[in-house]
Amino acid sequence: MIVEDELVIAENTRFYIEEIIAGIDVKVAGSSEEAREVLENFAPDLILLDIRLGKNDSGIDFAKELSKLNLPFIFLTAHGDEKTVSDAITMEPVGYMVKPVSKQDLLVNLKLALKKLSKVNYYIFRDGTHDVRLPEDIIVYLQVDGNYTEIHTTEKRYVERKSLTKIIEELEMELIRIHRKCYVNPNYVKEANASVYLTTGEVLPISRNYKKELQEKLFSKQK
Repeated sequence: MIVEDELVIAENTRFYIEEIIAGIDVKVAGSSEEAREVLENFAPDLILLDIRLGKNDSGIDFAKELSKLNLPFIFLTAHGDEKTVSDAITMEPVGYMVKPVSKQDLLVNLKLALKKLSKVNYYIFRDGTHDVRLPEDIIVYLQVDGNYTEIHTTEKRYVERKSLTKIIEELEMELIRIHRKCYVNPNYVKEANASVYLTTGEVLPISRNYKKELQEKLFSKQK
C-alpha cells in the first residue's frame, strides 16, 4: 500500500512497483484516514508511507499505529534534513526514500525490505471481518475453545474458526503441547512443574502425559 497525499507521486510509485513485481496488488491512500479504511479489508505486506501527509496529518504518527499492527513500512519524504531523518529512524522503518522516487531507488529499497522481512514468519488468518498478519514469534500459546482456537499473543487474544491441529501444521514455529487442548511457545515458558508459568504472567495447567516431554525440551541443556 502507498500512503501519499500527492497523487502524481503516488501513481508514479505504483507504476514502478507494478513494473518491478508482476501481478502485485497495490492500494493507494491519500491520508492516514483513508489508509485506515483500506486496512479494514486489505492486509499489505509492505507500506510506503509519506512522512508529511498534509497540514494536520503526520506519517510518523501513523507509523506508530502501523508498528502496533506489526505492519512494516518504508518512509517517503521530500525532506532529507537531519531532524526529519532522526525522527523517522526512531520509528524503525524497513527503508527510507527521498522523493521524487526513482525506479532504481525503489528497487533497492524493496530488495532490502524483503531481506529484512524474510527473517520473520507470519501467520495470516481471518479474525471476524478482518485479515490479520501475525508475526509467529509473538504467539505465546494456542488453546481450544469449543469450535474455535484462541491465539494468545504478547499483545492480545485472537479467535479463529480452525482446528488447533490445522493451525499447528501451518505454523513454521515449534510449539510444545502441554495438554490435549493447548500448545505453548517454549520461548515464553519461565517455569514448569505442577503448572506452566509464562513470562507474560499467565499460568497454564499441564497434563501429566506431557509434563516430562516439556521439561526435557526446555531444561535438558541446563542439566
